[in-house]
Amino acid sequence: MSARNRLVLTALAWLVSFPVGAADDPSETLATLNGQAITRADVMEVTGSQLRELEQQEYNLLKQGVESIANRRLVEAAAKAAGKTLDEYIASEIDAKVPAPTEEEVQAFYERYKNHQNLRGKSLEEVRGMIVDNISGNKKQELINGMLGRLRSGAKLNILLDPPRIEVGTGENNPSWGPKDAKVTIVEFSDFQCSFCRRVESTLEKVKEVYGDRVRFVFRDFPLSFHPQAQKAAEAGGCAHDQGKFWQLSKLLFENQQALSVGDIKNYASQAGLDVARFSQCLDSDKYREEVLADMRAGQAVGVTGTPAFFINGRMLSGAASFEQFAEIIDDEIGRTGSASAE
Repeated sequence: MSARNRLVLTALAWLVSFPVGAADDPSETLATLNGQAITRADVMEVTGSQLRELEQQEYNLLKQGVESIANRRLVEAAAKAAGKTLDEYIASEIDAKVPAPTEEEVQAFYERYKNHQNLRGKSLEEVRGMIVDNISGNKKQELINGMLGRLRSGAKLNILLDPPRIEVGTGENNPSWGPKDAKVTIVEFSDFQCSFCRRVESTLEKVKEVYGDRVRFVFRDFPLSFHPQAQKAAEAGGCAHDQGKFWQLSKLLFENQQALSVGDIKNYASQAGLDVARFSQCLDSDKYREEVLADMRAGQAVGVTGTPAFFINGRMLSGAASFEQFAEIIDDEIGRTGSASAE
C-alpha cells in the first residue's frame, strides 16, 4: 500500500472516533488571562471562518481520498475480470484508444492560446509538440472519466463521511419559498448591490424549477459595508415583504444595482405593484433597520464574510456557485434522507 493510501486510511480511522464538525461546548475555557476566561466562543468570533474553511478542506480531502481508492479498486477488479494486469488494462482501454490530434485541432488550439505566456512569440512549429501533448492529454482524461463513470454506475459506493455543518437559523418571517418540511433547506445571505448575488439568481431559479417542493429557500440580508445603498435596499425588501411582494421588488433591485437611491427604490416599488404610500412610510421609518442588522450578526456568527453565502442543510457554499455545485450537495442531502435525486 502506498504512503498516500496509508495516510488516507489513517485519517479515516481518526474520523470514526472524532467526526468532522463535531459539536464543541462554546463555553469551554481555552485559556485564562489574569484569571479571566477566554472561551471557545470568544475564539470562534475571531477565527471561526478560518476554522470552518479548514474543516471543509479536511472533508474534501477525505472524500477525494475515498473516491480515489474506490476508483482504483474498481479498475483493478475490471482488469482482473479481463485477465489483465492493471497496466495492461489501462493500455488497452485508454492508451490504445486515444485518437491522434488532427491538424485542425492543433491549429485551433494554437490560435486560441497563442497569446498565452507559454506560447507568446513562438511559431506553431516551435510549440507543436506541446500542443499535441496537451490535446492528447485532454482526450485521455475524457476516456478515463468515461471508463470510471461506467464502472461507478455498476457499483454502489456509500460514502459514510458526514460533511461539516453549521447550525444556521432562518430568522423571523424572512422571505422564503418551498415547504417548511422540505428535505433540504437553503439559507442565503445576500446583498442587493452585490454583482455575484445578482448573477446567482438565475441559478436559484433553476434550483427551484428542478427540485420543486423538495427544497425550501430562505433569503437573509447581509449588506456589505462598502455598498452604501445596500442597507436601505435590504430594508426595502422587508417593506415589500409586508405586502407579499418581496420577490417582485427583489428582482427589480438586482436588475438595477447601479441605481438604488431611496427615490429609485420607491419607483421600483411602484413597478412591482406595491402600495407606494404604505411602502414609503415603512421605508422612511427605518422599520426594518434592526432586523437587517440582526441578519448580519447571524451571518457573521456562522462565518459569513462575503456574499452570496449559502447554507444547504448547514453545508456552506460561498459565491456565485453553479447549478452543478448546488445539485451535488442537494442530491447528496436528499440521498441521505432516502429520497430520489433530481434527474
